[in-house]
Amino acid sequence: MQYRLITQAETTQNTGHLAQAQRPAHYKALLDTDPDNTHILAVDYRGFGLSTGAPSEAGLITDGIATVNWALEKAGVSPERMVLVGNSLGTGVATATMEHFAVHASPPVPIRALVLLSGFANIPTLMKTYMIGGVVPVLSPLNTYPDLQKWIGEHVVDTWDSARRLTSIAKSGSKFNLVLVHARDDWDIVWKHSVLLYHAVVDQWVGRYDECRAATGKDDDEYQAAEYETGTVRKHLFDHGESHGNTRHSSSKMAAPCISLHAFRGFTIKVILAMMLPTSSAEYDMLVPPCGAHELNR
Repeated sequence: MQYRLITQAETTQNTGHLAQAQRPAHYKALLDTDPDNTHILAVDYRGFGLSTGAPSEAGLITDGIATVNWALEKAGVSPERMVLVGNSLGTGVATATMEHFAVHASPPVPIRALVLLSGFANIPTLMKTYMIGGVVPVLSPLNTYPDLQKWIGEHVVDTWDSARRLTSIAKSGSKFNLVLVHARDDWDIVWKHSVLLYHAVVDQWVGRYDECRAATGKDDDEYQAAEYETGTVRKHLFDHGESHGNTRHSSSKMAAPCISLHAFRGFTIKVILAMMLPTSSAEYDMLVPPCGAHELNR
């Protein structure tokens, strides 16, 4: 099999392609963690970069599933050695891909972990707080008209309902490890979306499984985690991050090593499938105290 370097000049027709901006530095950071045993498979969705076609929710999910199937069937990689990493829109693709293999595949395929950076619950909820470029609000001017907001949300075609999909995975009983990373100053996707995603899983596990092995943190804490017999959920909030162009307090040089940390800490990872670009900035301690040391509160 032959490979060649894709240059920035080749993929200027849109943003978010696999060779754009800080992305190559992020790939290198992941590889440098364990270069002999780590492999990265990054793809351009249909309609992005060098890929043909037009993007849609169903189409991008198909691309994500095809990527994992290639790794499973062509590259012969065990699912226990895979981690799906998604950033921003990529969190929706990675979550939907994870749900497919954990819930809808027969038999289920036990992918090791899912890492979501700057994730969102779903598009209708996101639209209520989303501001274009951190300045122009989309639906927040209609906060005093909740029925109109609801009507608009109900007519969104591609909803990218990651919260529902995570709940589906949690209900299935499939072994599942989730890492959520968000910056408090993210002006596009507010950090409370990661709180919603956290509870989409943990609230299904509470009462469903008797054994809570460890738990720590509250929703607005820097670090929050819960471990049950069926898996682990970790959420980490940074004051500042590189996501969505906010580079006032960090740079790709600062963020890249932390991408590796979030992907590798807590897991024995040999293969990473980068559904889209991860980003954030700082190290954190993944040691979790026993259950009862801290309450899990909304």
